Amino acid sequence: MRRRLVAALLVREDRALLCHRSPSRAWFPDAWDVPGGHVEAEESAAAALVRELREELGVEIEPPTGSPVRRVVTDAFELTVWRVDTWVGEVRNAASSEHDSIGWFSQAQVDALSFVDDRLPSMVADLLGAPPKVRIHLAGLLACPEVQALRLRWDPVMAALVPPHVTVAYPEEVPDVDLLVRRTTALAQETAPMAIRLTSVVADDEGRGGVFVAVDDSQRGWAGLRLGLLRPPFRGSGYPPHVTLVHPRTSKSGPAAYRALRGTRMDLPVVIDEIALTETGPDHFRVLQTFPLRHHGHLGTS
Repeated sequence: MRRRLVAALLVREDRALLCHRSPSRAWFPDAWDVPGGHVEAEESAAAALVRELREELGVEIEPPTGSPVRRVVTDAFELTVWRVDTWVGEVRNAASSEHDSIGWFSQAQVDALSFVDDRLPSMVADLLGAPPKVRIHLAGLLACPEVQALRLRWDPVMAALVPPHVTVAYPEEVPDVDLLVRRTTALAQETAPMAIRLTSVVADDEGRGGVFVAVDDSQRGWAGLRLGLLRPPFRGSGYPPHVTLVHPRTSKSGPAAYRALRGTRMDLPVVIDEIALTETGPDHFRVLQTFPLRHHGHLGTS
């Protein structure tokens, strides 16, 4: 009887999530794979994908309704693969008995990995190699010379293109830009300037997935604004607030930067009094619209 399998290609900012199978696994040990698993009896493939991502990565997704990006049928199994761009929760290795590590990989990095199936590298590379899209973000732009100096040192391409910022809404979270603008216009009238603090330098995968400055949002201005913006039909992704210092798409210096900056504390209070709707392409950045935060509520930076 042919086994039914499902898998997901989670994509975040031109990187795909891959899972490394433990060397102790009986089948396909010490190799990279995409998250997924078996479809149980009386279970639909879409329901199985939701369950598998919850069990393996600790995230929630809507059952996929569009066409899968790949379907592989052999005498032994039928594999259905969906691309997933939006989820709720922070991705983590929730099935450590199956995978000893997980990571985000660019198209160039995929070529150097050993996979459980020879068809996977080309599938991942094809999906990541699609023409770059213009991305619409909602962000608080920051005038922080200390942060910009680090960006110029470690990722001059990004630093020259995009100013330091804290993203408020990602393209994957808010596909309907018109609705996003309407909500932001209304909420800006009710939202006080946001007091945040830039704290420690942190990294994804020891810098290979990027280097960031963590943001302390203890006054909940950023979280409160997102709560209002990301009501249904939008869905939040679980990204914590941060300022990017090194992006893997524009710099290969992430690991070196993290070795140099690990343990650094910025401890910079910042007030964001305006939110910007921005457009970023492969070679341009522009502000499309600004939304002053006008509510005169309590403001502090302690």
